[in-house]
Amino acid sequence: MQLDTMKKMCTDASLQGGAGLIGRALDLRQAPSCNECCSINRCNDQLCTHRQASECIDEETVDCAKMNSLFHICSANYKHASQVCPRFCGLCNITDGNWSDWTVWSACIITCGNATQARTRTCTNPAPFHGKDCEGAPSEHKVCVRVPCPNGVWSVWSGWSTCPVTCGGGISHRGRQCNHPPPSPYGTYCTGDADQTQICNNAPCGVVNGGWSRWGSWDTCSVTCGGGVQRRHRSCTNPSPSTLGHSCAGTDEQTNICNTGSCYTQVRLIGTSNTMYNQGRVEIFYNNSWWTVCDDSFDDNDAGVICGMLGFPRNGGVAKTEAYFGQGSSQERILFDELACHGNEQSIFQCHHNGLGIHNCGHGEDAGVICTTNGKIRLAGSDSYHEGRIEIFFNGRWGSVCDDGFGAGDAQVACHMLGFQRTDAVATDRFGPASSSVPIVLDDVVCSGTESSLLDCRYSTHGDEDCSHGEDVGVIC
Repeated sequence: MQLDTMKKMCTDASLQGGAGLIGRALDLRQAPSCNECCSINRCNDQLCTHRQASECIDEETVDCAKMNSLFHICSANYKHASQVCPRFCGLCNITDGNWSDWTVWSACIITCGNATQARTRTCTNPAPFHGKDCEGAPSEHKVCVRVPCPNGVWSVWSGWSTCPVTCGGGISHRGRQCNHPPPSPYGTYCTGDADQTQICNNAPCGVVNGGWSRWGSWDTCSVTCGGGVQRRHRSCTNPSPSTLGHSCAGTDEQTNICNTGSCYTQVRLIGTSNTMYNQGRVEIFYNNSWWTVCDDSFDDNDAGVICGMLGFPRNGGVAKTEAYFGQGSSQERILFDELACHGNEQSIFQCHHNGLGIHNCGHGEDAGVICTTNGKIRLAGSDSYHEGRIEIFFNGRWGSVCDDGFGAGDAQVACHMLGFQRTDAVATDRFGPASSSVPIVLDDVVCSGTESSLLDCRYSTHGDEDCSHGEDVGVIC
């Protein structure tokens, strides 16, 4: 019997359902491709019992839930799980991945040298669904070759530079450039140095000591009056010292005190009656003669400085142009043109101008001023122009100032009003009393020292009530 069984296929009708069946009967097979037969008794008759996953039927003899709980069959092996528990594991539509076609090779974008080209494919034909991924690489590469790229080549060396010394050893240089031809973008740069140096004129030098050049010209004085400083220079280049020689002895700079004249300048107003002493054509006493001022750029700031020099308040000065108060005489010269004061200078010599006596004006352009009279001061009781008893024009009359509380700050303001420096101003009562006809118009004056006028300070107008002329105050500027 066994020999006969070995000679028959599973499709033999005499074996279907017989008591001595070995293998699987044809009507119990799931797929036509399952046609195994066994040649021995009790062989594995479960070999073709699994259904296809597409039928989505779980194996009746398997507890899928328990197997997944114990052995995670749904995730451990998708292929096996799709045969045993496709419905429970959701693997009824399992699909193995397959590659798409290759893309075309990328362009070889170089014109010389070597480059790499690439092409790709994707695992999307179809994409895997719980099945196998595509096997193999998703990309391929190959080398594209062009003609060799040109490399850089050095130019010829330049000539040697001039030696910086004539003896004792110096260094000269020469260079070259990587431009004959220059390297292409894919070529290599020239190898080697672009610069060379060599020692030159290394014969020993004789010892040369340095010598001074001539002094240069004096520079501009730092101030126009009151004493300033100007400088001039020389250099140790006649000759320059050698390496072992001595440098020049002495200093390369000299200083000189300049413009030591007082900043106090005589100024007068001409062209009106004696009663109109606060206005007129401006004339300046300089180099023992009287000069006029041109009205080019002349404004109220310039007028304020001139009014301050005359003892009037600086504020309220009014500039007048075009010979408003008449022309100066033909013998008079024009001292200033393009005068430009800020208004806080003590003298117009401290203001910007074209230069003393430098102008393009005629006397038809003589400048004038009108100064406010209230607050003008003068010095009396002394023969010196820079000291005396203070008298101030106040409310239409001249009067003296009481010395009650009058100190250094007050004296500084009074001297400033007269055109002098604020520094070193001294208050004093040694210049005697004013006449009985002169009233005492200010008392208890208190200034900080920075004000432009005594009338900008704190004061009382009741001097006649608690002061006498024995208390008239004066200043030394």
